[in-house]
Amino acid sequence: MKARMPESIPCIPAQTCHGVCIGCVDIGSQWSDEYQKFFRQIILTWELPTVRMDVADKNGVKKNMPRVISKTYSNTLGKGLRLLEHIEMWRGKFASDNEKRNYDYSERLGKNCILVIANSPKQGGGTKATVASVAPLMTGMQEKQPESAITDYDMDRDGFDNLPASPPWAADNIRKSKEYKEAMGEHTEMADEQPDSREGGNPDIPF
Repeated sequence: MKARMPESIPCIPAQTCHGVCIGCVDIGSQWSDEYQKFFRQIILTWELPTVRMDVADKNGVKKNMPRVISKTYSNTLGKGLRLLEHIEMWRGKFASDNEKRNYDYSERLGKNCILVIANSPKQGGGTKATVASVAPLMTGMQEKQPESAITDYDMDRDGFDNLPASPPWAADNIRKSKEYKEAMGEHTEMADEQPDSREGGNPDIPF
């Protein structure tokens, strides 16, 4: 019997396309080797109704489904950070610092948008797709309902008994978080600081 290699999933091509937010996942405080600090992070996930592929279920039955793309952000709406830029481009500017401070990202779940997807080289070869910008639908565009399950996970609210299944790497990231390790009795001694607001010095840029 010959060995079977896993099928590679083609990179989503660079384009401007319709997106529907299907995931908001809090992955806790992640250590950055580059900045030598912990940064609280979240993952936002969108499905792309006009960019599709055939996906086989556990019984081998294929179904045509939207492609999915995720972006990891520093979990703060600080000035100059990418999350604030994308949220305000999408929903409009916050009326006050108090509104910003109390904002619940899960309010974006199910919301439609226009995504600009960029391609760039991956370390080790190949190409990766990233979300370059998020904007509201253009006038006349019809809103679409999510076809995939909605994932809403808040570490402080939901704990660690049932970690999110989507995106697939989220649970592994949560297990690497400072909060998870401390809850499991592991001690963390690394610096715990929030990012500054300088565009050239915040940890959102690599992600």
